Amino acid sequence: MEQNVSITGALQEAAGIDDRSVLFVPLLFAVYLGTVCLGTAIVAAHTARARKARKAREAREEAQPVAATVLGNPSPTDADTLLSPRPARTVTGTRVWACLSRQRAVQICFSCTYLICMIATVVSLATGTLSKSTGLHWEWYLGLLSLACFWHLLQALCLPKENEYGSMAFAEATLSGMVPFLSDNFDTLKDVMFGGLCWQSERPAVKAMAWLAWLYIPAFHAGLLRKKRVLNELAGHVLSVWTMATETEAAQNHEAERPDSKKDGWCRRMWHDKLLPILYRQTTPTKQQMLLVENAPQAIMAVVYTAAEGGSMIVSILNITVPILQVVGGWALFPRLREAVTPWFVKKLNSSIKDGDDLTLGRMWKEADFQRAPKLLADVANGLSIFDGLRLNSEDLRGERGPRHIQLLKEIMTLATSADTRLALDDRGLRGDAVEFKAVCSFLKKAVFVEKVDLSRNDLGAEQAQALAASITTNGSIVDLKLQGNSFGTAGMQDLAKEALRIRSLRHLNVAGSSMGMVGFQALAETPLESLDVGSNKLGLECAEALTGALCIRRLRHFNAAGNGLGAAGFQALAEAFAGSSLLETLDVGSNDLGPNCTEALKMVLSIATLKDFRADQNALAGALAEAVTASRRRDILRHLSVAGNDLGTAGFQALAEALVEAKTPVETIDVGSNGIGEDGSEALKKLLGTTTLKDFRAAHNALGDAGAKVVAECFDSERCAIERLSLAASGIGTEGFEALGSTERPAAVQLHISGNLMSLEWKCRVQAAADLSRCFQLMDVVLARQGDESTAADEAQEVQQALRDGQAEIFWLRREGCKELAAALQGQSRLQVLHVEGGDVEAVLEALEGHAMLKSLALFMCRFDTKALGLALDGKSGLEELVLPHTEMNPESMKALAPALKGLAALKVLDLGYNRLGDDGAKAMAESFTGMSLLEQLDLQDNKIGSQGVQALAPALKGLATLKSLDLATNDLGANGAKALAPALKGLAALKFLDLGYNRLGDDGAKALAPALKGLTALEVLRLGCNDLGADGAKALTESFTGMSLLEILDLSGNEIRLQGAQALAPALKGLAALMVLDLNYNHIGDAGKKVMKVAVKDRPFLTLQAEDRNRRSRRRSVTPSRFFWS
Repeated sequence: MEQNVSITGALQEAAGIDDRSVLFVPLLFAVYLGTVCLGTAIVAAHTARARKARKAREAREEAQPVAATVLGNPSPTDADTLLSPRPARTVTGTRVWACLSRQRAVQICFSCTYLICMIATVVSLATGTLSKSTGLHWEWYLGLLSLACFWHLLQALCLPKENEYGSMAFAEATLSGMVPFLSDNFDTLKDVMFGGLCWQSERPAVKAMAWLAWLYIPAFHAGLLRKKRVLNELAGHVLSVWTMATETEAAQNHEAERPDSKKDGWCRRMWHDKLLPILYRQTTPTKQQMLLVENAPQAIMAVVYTAAEGGSMIVSILNITVPILQVVGGWALFPRLREAVTPWFVKKLNSSIKDGDDLTLGRMWKEADFQRAPKLLADVANGLSIFDGLRLNSEDLRGERGPRHIQLLKEIMTLATSADTRLALDDRGLRGDAVEFKAVCSFLKKAVFVEKVDLSRNDLGAEQAQALAASITTNGSIVDLKLQGNSFGTAGMQDLAKEALRIRSLRHLNVAGSSMGMVGFQALAETPLESLDVGSNKLGLECAEALTGALCIRRLRHFNAAGNGLGAAGFQALAEAFAGSSLLETLDVGSNDLGPNCTEALKMVLSIATLKDFRADQNALAGALAEAVTASRRRDILRHLSVAGNDLGTAGFQALAEALVEAKTPVETIDVGSNGIGEDGSEALKKLLGTTTLKDFRAAHNALGDAGAKVVAECFDSERCAIERLSLAASGIGTEGFEALGSTERPAAVQLHISGNLMSLEWKCRVQAAADLSRCFQLMDVVLARQGDESTAADEAQEVQQALRDGQAEIFWLRREGCKELAAALQGQSRLQVLHVEGGDVEAVLEALEGHAMLKSLALFMCRFDTKALGLALDGKSGLEELVLPHTEMNPESMKALAPALKGLAALKVLDLGYNRLGDDGAKAMAESFTGMSLLEQLDLQDNKIGSQGVQALAPALKGLATLKSLDLATNDLGANGAKALAPALKGLAALKFLDLGYNRLGDDGAKALAPALKGLTALEVLRLGCNDLGADGAKALTESFTGMSLLEILDLSGNEIRLQGAQALAPALKGLAALMVLDLNYNHIGDAGKKVMKVAVKDRPFLTLQAEDRNRRSRRRSVTPSRFFWS
């Protein structure tokens, strides 16, 4: 007997069980249960008060009288109330949440918990009461539990007054806030105690582990708090009562009325509804991550401690055994538990949607891995309160379109929990996807918080219109509805207009391009709205007649009838319908074939007392507009005027400018693009830009030219100019215009659209012009990314993307890195016009050019790429005008691969393949591609190792290039035979202005062969034949060709050893070169006598520059100067 007692005592001592534990364990349970009971009573009382207040509020709302309305719409007296912002949905929390972010609140609570645990451990160390068997004394455990109970009760007393909670909510909250092994607070305590046990050791290494344990706890919590889903998990532990899910009375009743809940007993319901979710939360990936990060280092240190200090029951259980069981059990049970807690998912997600808790939604979505669990997601979605009668099955979320359906459900749930009130599902192809459309309609029926709905360009038909009408009518709270670009037809529009478009809240409607027909519009005209867009519906004259006396006229503020073929008569009827309007602010009648005979109607419209924005683009108004502006009575109201594409011409623009300036119209925005305005319109432009009210002037696609650019630059230097945004895109601005704009002292805050003008400059000069402009303006459609700029490649790529979104863009990418970022910015866009890239691997960039059919200029300087990729990028670019590929290491094989793509470039004007290694074989391959380039003006093949055989292959092809103006074959190896082969081709190039055959070893025989051909190049302005060993005989032969070159300005014969005899032969021939400005005879050893001969020949021409130095002969190979190419 005594032996049994001794064994029992030993076991009790090993387990830490003594007489005190027998007393304190029941006491701890009693304190906890008492707290649960008291807290549950507090929450129940709070819920009762909230429920009573809610019912009283609902009763007051039902008792409020509804003013008389028209067709169910509010009268003007209650319009402002309806349009006022609705109260934001309640987010779970208290006033503390209003002052602190969730992250800061969790940080404070954890810091307090950690500090209290450290105090208890340190005091126990100081008093020598910290033991290996029980850790702290039982009094400490009772005190810590009491503090935790007090904290939970305090949270219960401070709950938001409008929230309602379930009967078991407080009890569930205490499980994650106080219960051992479930609560993070408990984990913090046991890790701090472990550090205290290590501190008691006499071994320095074990003592050091105490510091590691104590410091690791706040360190890993600080790291985890940076992740949102972990932050939400920790908030559920340290702020468990404040983060309780709300539950309305209706939800509780619905839960009680479930068929399965009536069949199951109380114990079974408790198991499924309460205990299984608790177990599931302990197995989620987030919880597993927290356990691993927190316990793995502690477990390793616990093993070391056990080996060094001997057994410790509390360390072995709390720091080694239990964490291992938690991790292994969680990994094994998670998939099974996830499927078993579907009702809990529904309840939790409904609660997060009601509370606007997007963090909980995001955490649950990621933890449950709905992307890979379509059956679970279908079951959960079918039970959510935001859907009305949705019936999805797992097959709907599988297959090719499964990911798309899952993404839609996620977007809808995210919208439901966020503060956003806009549902944007434009361009989604909903008509061809019954599952998506069904989900959208089901959501709209319940989503009363949604105020703006955009379902544009979904090709919805009459059948979808009927289902959509039912959803909108049930919703009854939509304010702004966009349905343009669908195919509702007359029947569909009638279904919509019958009830859905007459809901009390609707104020803004866009049904442009919906094929509604006249009958559909007549139904729509009886809908009182503030904003109506019926553009591009081909309604015709009857559209205006239907508006006369219609209900929508009474309160319409914004009306768009563009593209409906109204004609002059229809516009007259429309003007008469709106003549008495006291609310209309915006009117768009663009593309309606109004013609120049609608002056009276224009007068009536411009005299509307409230009209601020008038748009009449593409109507061939000509002079009628200026006359109407002059005669209108209320010009002091107009702020925005858009009359692009109206054939105003220079005279019409001048008349319009004078009318606006003389009438002192305070217009802020004017668009006169595409009106054929020439340089003579500069004076009118000066008057407009000199006004103090004009902020936005758009004159794109005119011919203002350099004169217009100079006027703009002059006005910008004036203090009166108030311009903030200017568009001069495609205005024919040249070198002088860019110089004037680049020299303005205007701050760079002015936004400038200038694309389509840089193409008029040589591609080598465009970068400098763009750089000069960027110092004076904020370029909106030209992006200049240079090496050494403060902006990163990612920042520059964002600018590229933004420019392409806004319209046509020109990109100069002079960074040797960041091509991947550039490619990403180009992907999915289509408006790129000019792309110049310097250096780097552009393989990805070429792939991204696939959709850019508008590309006009492509320049890749010193870039690396696969020629096949370039060929694919050029496919479909029939409008490409410039292809510049110097220093790209192209060889004969590259040219053979690229030649087929070049054949399709029928619009090509500039082809630069200089400084490569094409050789004769490359020239032969390229010759075949010239057959389709009938518009080619500039061909640069310099420094390509092309010999006589290559020229022989090129010559026949060059004959067909009748428009060629510039030919550069310098620094090749043509020789005399090459010159003989080239000569016949030159005879057919009558438009040639620039010819460079320097550094080709032509010799005197080559000169003699070329002379007859050169004689026919009467348009030639620049001729370079330097360093060709022509000698005196060659110079004499060339003199015969100068007789027809009356336009020649630059003649380069340097480095040819022509000596005195050649100079004497050239001197008489100079008389025929009347336009000659530069004559380069350097390195020809003509001596003083030769110089004297030449000076006598040009003595009557002071404007001519004669260069005749006789220093060492220039190098056989020309150097490439930075000015020849664009450099950063």
